[in-house]
Amino acid sequence: MKQKSLPFYLFMCLMLVVPAVYSQVIPELIFRNPILESGTALQDGAKYRFKDAAEGIDALVEIKKRSASNVVVRNIDLTSFGWDKAFQPELGIPGTVPPNHIWWVEFEVSFLKAGTNSKKKVDEFDMTSLDVDGDNVSIQEFVIMEKAKSVTYSTISNLTNGVAETEIECGECGKTSALKTCSNCAGSGKNSGKACGNCKGTGKLHVECGHAWDGESNYTVQGPVLNFMNIDTLGTAVMATYHYEKKDMMKMRIGGKSGASSSTAGMRLNSIWYRSFNLLPMGILATRTTDFNAKYNKQNVVLTWTADQERTFSHFIVEKSLNGIDFKEVAIIVTKDNEAFRKNYSYTDEQITNKGIVYYRLKTVEANQHSQTSMVRVIKMGDELIAVNIQAYPNPVVNELRITVPANWQNNKVTYDLYSNTGKKLKQVVNNNASQTEVLAMNGLNAGIYVVKVSSGNETVVKQVMKSK
Repeated sequence: MKQKSLPFYLFMCLMLVVPAVYSQVIPELIFRNPILESGTALQDGAKYRFKDAAEGIDALVEIKKRSASNVVVRNIDLTSFGWDKAFQPELGIPGTVPPNHIWWVEFEVSFLKAGTNSKKKVDEFDMTSLDVDGDNVSIQEFVIMEKAKSVTYSTISNLTNGVAETEIECGECGKTSALKTCSNCAGSGKNSGKACGNCKGTGKLHVECGHAWDGESNYTVQGPVLNFMNIDTLGTAVMATYHYEKKDMMKMRIGGKSGASSSTAGMRLNSIWYRSFNLLPMGILATRTTDFNAKYNKQNVVLTWTADQERTFSHFIVEKSLNGIDFKEVAIIVTKDNEAFRKNYSYTDEQITNKGIVYYRLKTVEANQHSQTSMVRVIKMGDELIAVNIQAYPNPVVNELRITVPANWQNNKVTYDLYSNTGKKLKQVVNNNASQTEVLAMNGLNAGIYVVKVSSGNETVVKQVMKSK
């Protein structure tokens, strides 16, 4: 075997080392504590630096432009709701949005060598849009990601799937135009078994400039009118993950559109988390848990739920918290048998002496130790509600309104309607097996007076609440 010369050996070593110096694979970027670096705060041209977004990397976010002058960026990165690691701009149209209206704000995100203005290319990274939904009335949110390599949805999704923008910026000259089929290879990308030199193997050319398409598209993710409670990483039906390769900059447009009716929910909180998630919905697990509810009766809290498809089931874990953040295990419940049909479960937390609010959640654990966590149920401890009355708190409310119903309404069908002070219905939640306390999301609504109407059977209670901020 021929021995390689020393210079060649050193050259190969350098080739192996150099790429790690200039680029890297990023499993997660964290957006916290933005600093206004230039421009006027929240206006077009404003640049915000997020220091230490990843090891050795700062992220620079610029507000590039907006669809109209009445579109407002209220907060570049809201942290009082959602996820503090995600990029969470609050934006939209204050007041009333007219019917059939579209609006957006465009952001440019650049990756810089930490503490400098030198761009740093990243080999690979993912970003996930969370809670791309609507207002239950007219609005549908959307997100457009420029030149993502791919987009992934949940197998059960409420999002418009796989729609790519038809007009794309040319990577060679910067002009934006639609794509056309390359006549040299009839769109196949190959000539005589080799990559087509005219379209560089992509099969498409830009209409305006005739340059080869680089194979990357602008993916549009369109949400439903349906509103999903809170910004929940278990809400896979309104999540999408985009994959990027070899980028030091990317652009995105975040916005919404109204339907045939107007809406007062034009200010929206958006959450973009720079990481990937398992987008399999809960129903894909071998065990599917539904109807998790909590009822309060004479110092006891009764938790009930239903489960099916239990062939690979291991156990349930009941968790409890006094602050809604720190949860502790209070019980483990195993399956009743190993047959695959629907079963009902319950657990009673007895003789609770805590005052105030107690939080419960349920973790479903598979035999392979994969798990899913339920939505949080809230119980208000203290005086029993015996008369036909409800408690709505906190009042004033900021993001979440909690509504506690009378004891004789629990286990029955209860309807929760939220109205503006002009009488327009903004959202409705129906629970056919009501817990003691339901949570209504109020984020995205303007400050002011709102009316809550809660009904069960022939009984109805109306209460006025104030929204602050």
